[in-house]
Amino acid sequence: MKPRITLTSAFDPPGIRLGVVRGISYGLFGKPGEFVPQARALGAELIRAYLYWGQVEPEPGSYRWEAVDALLGQLTGDEEVWITLCSASPWGTRVPTDFQPQSPAHDQAAYGEFVRQVVRRCAGRVRYWQCNNEPSTSTS
Repeated sequence: MKPRITLTSAFDPPGIRLGVVRGISYGLFGKPGEFVPQARALGAELIRAYLYWGQVEPEPGSYRWEAVDALLGQLTGDEEVWITLCSASPWGTRVPTDFQPQSPAHDQAAYGEFVRQVVRRCAGRVRYWQCNNEPSTSTS
């Protein structure tokens, strides 16, 4: 029988909260799965997910909300959410890619519109936003 580990707030040092990162490819290579209830069951109060420009806007002005809506559909409002928006895009960036490493946008206004659309879609349910992860690994 495997040992069972239970995390409770009694073990958390004061001022420290447990958070869970889904990984850096939520819904990017397949259907976005459920993970928030499982993270909550572990005691996580902070949920982090990555979304990619080309994933949400595969063509200029054409949005696919499957991953965003799947994430939002798992939230109860009891958790804090942190989304990292990565500028990887096969059409909108200097170096075309759908994953990593991210690359600067050809047109900052187009990337800004993508960010505005995602923030609007999340309608105040996300507390923390980050543009790109490890920008030092970006390609130019």
